Amino acid sequence: MGVRAAARPLTLRESVRPEDRQAVMDVAASSGFFSPAEVEMAGSLVEERLRDGEPSGYFFVFAEDGAGAGSGAQAAPLAGFACYGPATYAPDWVDLYWIAVHQSRRGAGVGGALLELVERRVRGARPTTLVAETSSRGQYRPTRAFYEHKGFSLIAMMKSFYAPGEHKIIYAKRLEPPGFP
Repeated sequence: MGVRAAARPLTLRESVRPEDRQAVMDVAASSGFFSPAEVEMAGSLVEERLRDGEPSGYFFVFAEDGAGAGSGAQAAPLAGFACYGPATYAPDWVDLYWIAVHQSRRGAGVGGALLELVERRVRGARPTTLVAETSSRGQYRPTRAFYEHKGFSLIAMMKSFYAPGEHKIIYAKRLEPPGFP
C-alpha cells in the first residue's frame, strides 16, 4: 500500500505564466513517468499557449501549494498541472493531454482536484466526452486506476502502439450538462 502525501492547501489557477514552462517540466520529470522528450513537450505546450493564446487549443489548470499562491519569484511550488483541449477528430470531444502530479504530492488529491476543474470547464450545453490516453506498462497501473476510479471507461486499446507489447489505452468519460435529461 502506498504512502499518502500529507494534505496541504491547494490553489488552482488557469492563467499561464512564463515561469510555468520550467515548473511544468519539473513536475513532469519528478513523476518518473515521462521521457526527457515528453518532459520537453510539456514545456513546449506552455510556450505555445503563451504565444498563441486560446487559438493554440491548449488550456491549463495549475495546482499550487499553499492558500496564498503568488506570482513570479513569490509563486507557490507547482504541485501538479493538467493540459486539455478540443479534439480535432470529433465535435464535443475534449482531449486530456496531460495530468501530472509532482512525486512529493502523489496521493494527496491533487490529481482529483485538477481533473474536477477540467471537467467543470469542458462541461457545456451539450454532452461532452473527455478522452484520456495512457500506456499499458505496469508503471501506469496507478494512472489507469485513477481514471477508472474517476468514472472513465476503457473505450479502446491499440496493441503495440508505443513499443512491442506496450499498448495505448484510451479512456473516455461522458460529461452531461446540468439538468440534461
